[in-house]
Amino acid sequence: MKFGDVVEELKEEVDRSNHSFEYYVAGEHMNSNDLHLVNYGVFGDDYVGPAFKRIFRKGHVLYGSRRTYLKKIAIAEFDGITSNTTFVLKTKSEDNLLQRFLPFIMMSDKFTEHSIQESRGSVNPYIVFSDIAKYEFLLPPIDEQKRIAEVLWAADEDLMTKERLNSSINTFYLAYLNEALFSNSNNPISFGEIADFNVETISEKKIGADTEIDYIDISTIIEPKIIGKPKKYKFKDAPSRARRMAYSGDILISTVRPNLKAFAIIQDGNYVVSTGFAVATVREKVWGAILFHALFSDKFNTYCENNVMGTNYPAISVEALKKFTLSIPYNLEPEHIEVKLKAIEKSMEIVRFNKIKSKCVLQNLINYYFGGTN
Repeated sequence: MKFGDVVEELKEEVDRSNHSFEYYVAGEHMNSNDLHLVNYGVFGDDYVGPAFKRIFRKGHVLYGSRRTYLKKIAIAEFDGITSNTTFVLKTKSEDNLLQRFLPFIMMSDKFTEHSIQESRGSVNPYIVFSDIAKYEFLLPPIDEQKRIAEVLWAADEDLMTKERLNSSINTFYLAYLNEALFSNSNNPISFGEIADFNVETISEKKIGADTEIDYIDISTIIEPKIIGKPKKYKFKDAPSRARRMAYSGDILISTVRPNLKAFAIIQDGNYVVSTGFAVATVREKVWGAILFHALFSDKFNTYCENNVMGTNYPAISVEALKKFTLSIPYNLEPEHIEVKLKAIEKSMEIVRFNKIKSKCVLQNLINYYFGGTN
């Protein structure tokens, strides 16, 4: 079956000067590989550009036509407005293709491969509906669609349960940080009192031009708290930023765009790291976990927002980092906080792993039914 034979693009437009719609959905409101609209905009709260004129109704499928490799596909859970770069899709007939079956076809790797292949442009690749209308797939009978949809929506609900648990434990984590690290302004202690920063720098003269190094730059932090595979260089061939040493237990703090939270702890080994990091070496081991987790607090995020400099590459200085202050209650010993933080982090890791596992199960099921690379 060709996609365009059973699916239609809706182009109903709103009268922007006179409408009763409360919500709008932009591309940034849609998350990759997530069928649920967690975010949306509210008319009256934001400026909404003239491109937002396409009406969608509850149950319609929204599809981001720009950079389709991002897999921005979402089920509308309310009526609203979206831009003309977001397709509003529905099945032509429920007798041939169930609406609740449609999003899973589009989530398959084969559909994404087709949309990438048919995309136009290089800087901001996009697709038009006639391009995806050509996509061919095997369409099961209605009874089979119902059975498959039931399986896939059950897998999706399992994933959503894990997502909600993940959100809850993150909320608890942030609340504990605020309570344990910032609730007593009469007991201040700064990062500069807890740790030394950028203790050791290196040069070709110091270590030798042909010495092999394991190098960590900001791109090596594949997500907050997780260091990917370091790059190997002879020192003479390494980037000019490869100048700082970091050892086991040291904390890497990205000073460029700190809002992205490219922070991690060196678990073992010795590494050369980019000068885009501040390397914090705690003076007493017990403070390592406390300083590190403080980096993920709302207080630190706000502090960085107020102290970054520059526009293209907003960065916070090491001197500003040293002045960031904790305020720990008198009745909480650092050892107690360290134990509690490690226990919370372990729970967060388990929840995160289970969420990833559920996401993989769902995608593998989709690809099993619709074909794909998994």
